[in-house]
Amino acid sequence: MTFQSTTINKIENTALNCQSNLTRNATAWDVMAGKPECVTDLQEFLIELDESPHLRSAATLRSLSRIREALEKLPEDCDLGDPVVLKAQDVALLARQLLSRLR
Repeated sequence: MTFQSTTINKIENTALNCQSNLTRNATAWDVMAGKPECVTDLQEFLIELDESPHLRSAATLRSLSRIREALEKLPEDCDLGDPVVLKAQDVALLARQLLSRLR
């Protein structure tokens, strides 16, 4: 395969992905609420967590470690509205954990 044909294939694949994403309206919150429109990595991750308490515990500790690292990058006098970059996986996991306590 030449560079040109590889580039064309990548562009075509990107266009196909964009077209399929245009028809979907579900969000990551929909996945957490159990109403996804398709099978996603996030959905599979949450299913695995529900099925394995040991995995859920380990994933929670790992997520908390990443959140700590993100907060350690902020200065002490940061504004409460300053953005913090977190992984969707971590946010979904912690939200799921907190929501399960409210049931």
